[in-house]
Amino acid sequence: MVYGWPALQYQAWIRGTLIVHDDHPQMVAISVESALEFWLDESSYFGGDFYGFGRAPLIICLSPGKHRLDVRILRDVRVMGAVGDPYVSITIRANFLADELLIDSDKVLLPELIDGRSLAGKFGSLPIRNQTEEWLDILSVETQTSSTIVSLIGSCPISCAPGQSRSLPISLSLVGYTAQRLVFRIKFATAGSSRAKFTSWESCGLLTKKLSDPHKVTFQHPSGTVSYAILRAPAHRTSKRHNEESLPVLLNLHGSGLEADSDQVRFMLDSVQNIEAWVLFPTGGTAWCGDDWHAWGFADVEAAISSLPEWIKAMSWTGPGVNLDAWYVTGHSNGGQGAWFALTHMPDKVKAAAPVSGYSSFEHYVPYVLWHEADTTVMSIIRKSLSNYRHELLLDNAKGIPIQQQHGSEDENVPVHHSRRQYQLLKQNDISSVKYNELVGKEHWYDGIMVTPVLRTFYENISGHDADEETLPKHFSIIIPCTGLVGSKGGIAVEQLISPDQEGRIDVHRDANWQWKLRTSNIRRLRLEISLLKNMSANSVSVDGCNFSVQELAGSDFCWLLKALVGSWKPERFGSQLGNIEAILRTKGEMMVRFAPRSAFSVASQVSRNLYQYFGASCEIAEYHKPIQGSGNVIRVVQGIPESINKDQSWTSVTFPIAITSSGVEISGKVLAVNCKTLYANEPGLGAIFITPRSTEVLELRVWGFDAEGLRQAVRLVPSLTGAGQPDFVVLRRQCAWRGASGVLAMGFFNSQWQISSGSYLG
Repeated sequence: MVYGWPALQYQAWIRGTLIVHDDHPQMVAISVESALEFWLDESSYFGGDFYGFGRAPLIICLSPGKHRLDVRILRDVRVMGAVGDPYVSITIRANFLADELLIDSDKVLLPELIDGRSLAGKFGSLPIRNQTEEWLDILSVETQTSSTIVSLIGSCPISCAPGQSRSLPISLSLVGYTAQRLVFRIKFATAGSSRAKFTSWESCGLLTKKLSDPHKVTFQHPSGTVSYAILRAPAHRTSKRHNEESLPVLLNLHGSGLEADSDQVRFMLDSVQNIEAWVLFPTGGTAWCGDDWHAWGFADVEAAISSLPEWIKAMSWTGPGVNLDAWYVTGHSNGGQGAWFALTHMPDKVKAAAPVSGYSSFEHYVPYVLWHEADTTVMSIIRKSLSNYRHELLLDNAKGIPIQQQHGSEDENVPVHHSRRQYQLLKQNDISSVKYNELVGKEHWYDGIMVTPVLRTFYENISGHDADEETLPKHFSIIIPCTGLVGSKGGIAVEQLISPDQEGRIDVHRDANWQWKLRTSNIRRLRLEISLLKNMSANSVSVDGCNFSVQELAGSDFCWLLKALVGSWKPERFGSQLGNIEAILRTKGEMMVRFAPRSAFSVASQVSRNLYQYFGASCEIAEYHKPIQGSGNVIRVVQGIPESINKDQSWTSVTFPIAITSSGVEISGKVLAVNCKTLYANEPGLGAIFITPRSTEVLELRVWGFDAEGLRQAVRLVPSLTGAGQPDFVVLRRQCAWRGASGVLAMGFFNSQWQISSGSYLG
């Protein structure tokens, strides 16, 4: 069946007309759900609302009369399934607007109230929308509820660009008696004006739950956006453990299209009582798991886990503590794929995993055969860009970790061959800790699939599994994808590869004398966690023949080893800067979008709209010259060579290999062992997108076009949907509009010193 999927995946264009029946221009909100792109008259809007989130419609002023609307429809098997008639259903909404600032009350996020006395989290989120053509300043939040203190998080005023949708993070606390509802309004002003305005009063209920119920806990994502997870706390006293002990975390990752607070997810494990763990159902940021539980989505998982000590404090909890470094991971469908991701990327923290009906990687799940044919080097770079999520290539990292697979034999959504193939590969890699349960005659989902007898055994075994017990094999390997970021295994973590053009590998042998021998391939920098090595009784570590005494290294928590390379010192790339263009999603603060000239505002607004639509990421939009404050990643959207670029020498820096000059895009680097400097001269449709370092682990994504056409092409590569395969840099030309990747002028990766890798393509 899987080989017939390409016949069910297609795209087309449809055309219609919007008519404004009025004598004056009107502000209109236009949303196109289940579509990726549309044109309104002569303007293009890429991103749409493919998953139907309804977060960020286009806000535009339309003149009276007719307006042409062209919509690109797309049938995606991964989203719409491979059974039934291959039709596409889209929803187009166009609404006149009245309020200047709208609070999207249906999407307000608040913690739940526990036992009528405590909030399960001190954070909330107020989605707002600027429905004017003016810049607005958000000044404060006011409440009529005397028992609740509400305030904006961050420095005020908070800017909201014309037409922008974003969320306002708020802090919440209860005073005296509890409230059943939160009644609030927002105070704002037009930028530059001293006259304050107010939204209408909004009222949102606070749902009450018992402490023992699965309930909604709120916390902040590393980006500053407020997110939530569903938490089921352990029983105060369990059968085999005492209250003073710390219990592990059981993660259950939901599939695509499900909200974590839906009954299907929230009560999924209710029939399994007394699980001796903190049961956590994260969201990943959205109902579609953010970016498939990867850069953005998995950061949400880690933030949810990190919020548990705060919950313990807020609840005055006297039951078992939590071990933040001991995870048991389950997940269904896309969540099953997320379980594979956690298993292969966080092997020191994952103590056991149960992927259920999960696909091995999206490259195997959806057909890539309909992509444009391109130079083999170009296709190789795209494949490398996706390598961080080719879990079937990273299974060595799971050695020693118990794995319980499960899949229905008649699964029509994720074909069973994914789990069969993973099981086969695990066995071929000499990983004996895996069990496989195939549900004969069962399809993708049915009530009870997550509480089958074998999975009940998996949950029950948590109580008998000592998270601190050493299960590390005597011989194991660590595989680092060429564009990825993997956590430690056995206290060994790789922070840099020599070349991003091939995977990195460490083979570890632990002998009877407690000596660890490491043999590395393509590894430039690694980190040793000394406390873990000591706990596993390591006496010495040998790295490619260089010996180190663990006792001599014991004066610090970590030890960094750098492979000696000939050459001058240059800025280093490591940590959250790794992972190609999508690394921009690993922001440690609110993302900032800057644009120049003013005509590029509509494209910058589109970037913000897509990030909010698909990830819930709230951004600050401002003109190029506004100073950058905070620790968040930055996206700069620029057309032509405006004066702001001439004043910013980083765009033409001789130390960075890509420069935007008055003549075009200039790339300097060593390709196929030859130093070269290539100029891609200005021409209609020329564009570029690439990441650059700002400071330690902070990134800037530069989106540039020689003209509006070039900028429009480049901005399409800003991350929105997963599986596209964006490398570190791409230079585009007009032909990319119909030739896809085969039309690029250049693309490739930066190495650990921010220089062009030798495997890059410079056409």
